[in-house]
Amino acid sequence: MGVFFTSQAVCKELIEANLPGSIVNVSSTSVLRGIEGLSAYTASKAGVDGITKCMAKDMSEHNIRVNNVQPGGIATEMASKLGKSMNSAVSWISQLATKRLGQPQEVAEVITFLASNRASYINGALIPVSGGY
Repeated sequence: MGVFFTSQAVCKELIEANLPGSIVNVSSTSVLRGIEGLSAYTASKAGVDGITKCMAKDMSEHNIRVNNVQPGGIATEMASKLGKSMNSAVSWISQLATKRLGQPQEVAEVITFLASNRASYINGALIPVSGGY
């Protein structure tokens, strides 16, 4: 619900000020395949994907773009907690085309691009940043 209410509040302000804008949501590549033991997390991230698609259409008439980044295995505290056992972490990384975890900066760079005018024709996109998961 946080993504929905935050996006709604930002859109309201942009529309009232007659300003263009860009919203970039963040979900997860877990929605692409599912991850054992993470059904509630995955369902919530699938909701973010759906909100992104709907809001992109709803807000386009106001010149507000809405896109979504789906991070995969990124070297964060959350990822280290998920991969507690070495076998689990090695198995996860072996599924990636890059054979490594991504860095938070690599996700941030995609978000920065989507928020910029260089991405002015991208709207409603769900972009995996996953190392080829």
